[in-house]
Amino acid sequence: MKKNSVARYVSLIAVIFMLLTACNSHPIPSTNEPITTPVIATPSLISTPESTLTIAAPTSTPEFDVEYWLASQNPVSGVAWSTDDKTLLVSANSGVYQFEAQTGELIHSFVEGNFLFPFAVASQGERLFAGNRVWDARSRELLYQLTQQNIVIATFSPDGKTLAISDGSIVTLLSALTGETQRSIGSELGDALLGLAYQADGNLLYTVSSDLKVRSANLLSGEITQLFSLPEGSCCTLFSPDSKYMVVSLPNHGAGSKQLWNVNQGTLMVDTGNCDNDVGFSAFSPDSTQFVVGLCSYDSQVWDLSKPQMIHKIPSATMLTSTLITGLTMVPPEWRSAAFNKDGSKIAFGNNFGEILIWDLNNDQLISRIPIPK
Repeated sequence: MKKNSVARYVSLIAVIFMLLTACNSHPIPSTNEPITTPVIATPSLISTPESTLTIAAPTSTPEFDVEYWLASQNPVSGVAWSTDDKTLLVSANSGVYQFEAQTGELIHSFVEGNFLFPFAVASQGERLFAGNRVWDARSRELLYQLTQQNIVIATFSPDGKTLAISDGSIVTLLSALTGETQRSIGSELGDALLGLAYQADGNLLYTVSSDLKVRSANLLSGEITQLFSLPEGSCCTLFSPDSKYMVVSLPNHGAGSKQLWNVNQGTLMVDTGNCDNDVGFSAFSPDSTQFVVGLCSYDSQVWDLSKPQMIHKIPSATMLTSTLITGLTMVPPEWRSAAFNKDGSKIAFGNNFGEILIWDLNNDQLISRIPIPK
């Protein structure tokens, strides 16, 4: 997040807050006082105007480094629902966890105190990959740890039997159960730094590489095909579960957008439009009929792929559960990841403050907030 972007977004809010604080005779803590946890109650969870803000002073110096402070938080880089929607698998800076979705109860810690990336969960929900380790998500048993230390992207095949990984130079296919190497595909498939996904039937493997070319490998014949190229400046991509669509990130110095592409035709379907922040995440529903992107003015947008058009807008004000104000700068949460549940009626969002927030699309309301251990 850019400092000037943050200041533009919130300077008015911060001034109003300071005026209200003065009127109510609540002093703003000195920068020399101990740090406290910053919290703003979610509007949907409060009913009285007496609700208060807890303000943190994170540094004793006049200059507050926003980017450094954000980096010290607990961003949630990955989240996935179980196939029965009862649990959530979560990867954050502080570790990898399993939570009960309805109550937010911590069920199991796979890893504590370590950030493991990349993060992938098989569509059947029985395998969990994080860093270079694979667990049985149901028994929570560690199945194996790979020798590779520099894996940049990973994905499971649709049947959950194969794990595809890339170290930024070659793509390797492994047995998802044992980690045994099945085959390696050389540089002709690209480095897969920007995207890696299976076709729905498992016969094709797609890559998006740093040269911005989208390629496919026929795993039966071995044929590799260059499909199309993405616009200059494209970043990370995400394929839909049926592999027919792809969301492409286009960061632009704090004014980025996301594009929806038809993979088979290699054509641009829609651009979500420039935002006042580089759009941070995207996720598809399991049936590939919807996708969610964020952030535009810190809002999230849900799109219908059949139209395609935006059908829901989740305002940032209803999602704020934590914030920090220092001087005339407010630091709201940044949403880092998201996942639809099985029927696409709920979205679990992960932010940089170590929280999962579950939004009910049918009722347009926040229904659960789950804090992640730090």
